[in-house]
Amino acid sequence: MGQGRNAIHMARKGWKVTGFDVSRVGLRKAAEQAAAAHEVAWVMGSRAVLTHASDEAAKELYQRYQFDPSPLNEFHLGLS
Repeated sequence: MGQGRNAIHMARKGWKVTGFDVSRVGLRKAAEQAAAAHEVAWVMGSRAVLTHASDEAAKELYQRYQFDPSPLNEFHLGLS
């Protein structure tokens, strides 16, 4: 999310927005910038998607979408 520029922009356009980031500093900066009466919910956390490719073709498909193979098993891939 960074410093929330896109979240703040969307809130100003009338969208209900939740800003999500793993950094307390980034969330604090974003909340400070949004303090001008534009409501944005700020959430701290992390997220990831893990999968198991059933064959080489599936593994290649996931890698096209930026999934990284595990160093322990190339058919276990993750996106974070």
